[in-house]
Amino acid sequence: MLKKLSKILISLCLFPLLFSCTVVRHDDDQKEEGGVTFYFESEDFDAASFIKECWDARIVPEIKENAVDLNFLMVSLRRDQDETIEKHGIRKEESSPFSFIVKGNIPIKSINQESAAGLLALDTPDLRGNEYCQIQIGPVIKKSAVRDALSFINFGDFANQIEFANISREINFYIRDHVVSTLGDDVPENSSAEFFGVFILDGTGSIIITPVILIIHPGE
Repeated sequence: MLKKLSKILISLCLFPLLFSCTVVRHDDDQKEEGGVTFYFESEDFDAASFIKECWDARIVPEIKENAVDLNFLMVSLRRDQDETIEKHGIRKEESSPFSFIVKGNIPIKSINQESAAGLLALDTPDLRGNEYCQIQIGPVIKKSAVRDALSFINFGDFANQIEFANISREINFYIRDHVVSTLGDDVPENSSAEFFGVFILDGTGSIIITPVILIIHPGE
């Protein structure tokens, strides 16, 4: 009876946590041995439920509010990268590359669904010879671009690296299941992609956008 009552009390404590999309740090899931810290996945934190509760309430609004037009940003990066990074770049660690929140409605150049990590190429003007912009269309969504661009998700708020990694994993799963899942096998010619998303400026010359919103407008 006492055990059952404890589970009820724990559930009551977790409900407001999920509803308000905030994270309460706890440090009970780590152990140090020989100067090395080991972390164990907590059963008290449900990353999938956290992302589900936050998606419409906080994630989408923050991305839409801070998005910069992709074409404008590409021109600005070429003209003065340092100034553009200062105005629009986001990073939480000194050693991390900068991320940018972008939006646009751009003609589709090509679509590649042969790979599990499918990509939709945009016909973006004003790019240099080896530069190109693409949108991840899955089903495998790579990297942690969206998580790392959100102001209310920070490593210090989580118990350990596993919980923080689970947040990124569940964001990518949510994008796979709710953002890019409606994309058909064939995209009509002259279609365009309306999107809000995030990319990481990693110095490779390629821009890979992780979409938070993706709408395909068929061409006429």
